Amino acid sequence: MCEWHPQDWLLVAEALTAHAGDPRELDEREARAWELVDDIADEQDLPVTELIEQIDDDWPQSESGER
Repeated sequence: MCEWHPQDWLLVAEALTAHAGDPRELDEREARAWELVDDIADEQDLPVTELIEQIDDDWPQSESGER
């Protein structure tokens, strides 16, 4: 995986879980989103259940301000 800041990975995981919704009723893309969240949790050495709790809502934007 690329060398993003841990907060960047958590942001991606948050977006994936928002897209995937309820993990008990999944289509193929939603199932893949949950697989990616599992991979991110492993990469960040966090249980999936704690992943979103680690997000810092005050994490600053990149210095360039570009999106």
